[in-house]
Amino acid sequence: MVGMNKVCKTAEDAVIRARTYAAPINVYRCSCSSSPFLHSPQKTPCLINGACGDCKTDDCICSYIVQTRMCKPAGRIKVILVGESLGF
Repeated sequence: MVGMNKVCKTAEDAVIRARTYAAPINVYRCSCSSSPFLHSPQKTPCLINGACGDCKTDDCICSYIVQTRMCKPAGRIKVILVGESLGF
């Protein structure tokens, strides 16, 4: 399920959004969490400065940005767009 606030015009815009908007918010959220299931990032530029620094640290929160070109078997992946903003 995806909120409409995550829909972008291009794949490049989506990557920019993920790295410059969502990653800094998520790295802060993870660093403040007491959940035993979340790794607490310590040394990323987005945590320290609030902006992506194109880092390659062990704590990098945007090290996996995946683009799926084809779904095999067909129909295995489903995306449900919700007509409102959800999360960040």
